Amino acid sequence: MGVNRKITQADREASDNLKRLWKGKARELGLTQQIAAERLERSPGLISQYMNGHTALGPVAVLKFAHLLQCSPRDIRPDFDYGTLVPGEIPADVVELAIKLSAVPEPVRRDVLGYVSVALANQGYIDFIVKLDDKVAERA
Repeated sequence: MGVNRKITQADREASDNLKRLWKGKARELGLTQQIAAERLERSPGLISQYMNGHTALGPVAVLKFAHLLQCSPRDIRPDFDYGTLVPGEIPADVVELAIKLSAVPEPVRRDVLGYVSVALANQGYIDFIVKLDDKVAERA
C-alpha cells in the first residue's frame, strides 16, 4: 500500500479538471465509473477517490485517464512535465514501467532500458521512458 500524503492545491485542481472532463465526455464515450475502473485496472472506489480529490493523481493515473477520455494529460494535470507527449502516443503501461524502473539500482536499470528499447521496436518510446525515469529519480 502507498504512503498517504497531504493533498496539495495542484492535486485538487487536477481532480477538478478530471471531474470536469469526465462530465463532458463520459456519456459521449459510453463510460461509467465501473467501465473506467476495468479499463484503468483500478477499483471503482479508487476512481471515485481520484475524481473527488481524496487521492492524488500521479503520472500513471493521469496518462491512463487521458487515454480513456481522449484528451491531453495536460488537460488533467498541467503541472507535470510530459515532454512532447500527445494523447494516446505513449501507453500508460510504458510510463508505469518507467516509474517502477526508477527503483531499480544501476547498472541493472540500464540493462532493463536496453531490453525495453528492443521490445518497443524503436517506436520512439525509449526517450520518454528515460526522461520520465530521470524525473522520477530527481524527485526521489
